[in-house]
Amino acid sequence: MTPARHPQPTRAGGGRRDPEPPAEAGGAEKGGDPLVRVSVPEVRKLLLKLAWASLPSAERVLAWSVWRRRHQHRARACHYRKRKAKPPD
Repeated sequence: MTPARHPQPTRAGGGRRDPEPPAEAGGAEKGGDPLVRVSVPEVRKLLLKLAWASLPSAERVLAWSVWRRRHQHRARACHYRKRKAKPPD
């Protein structure tokens, strides 16, 4: 049950849903509600919702991961070769 100080109606699941944007333009103005800093999971969620209209395919993501790890391996090998050092295994 919702306390009287919260006049918004509740629904199944406790009324948890994404809040509606404010009617007036702008954001947190001076003297507005205090906000905590944005967390990493929230940034990820925001990026997924705002930046990527369509996500890349799983094959493309995995291919990029293989390319990146191969590139890092080559860079690491060159780094040690240039210094004539034995890379840690």
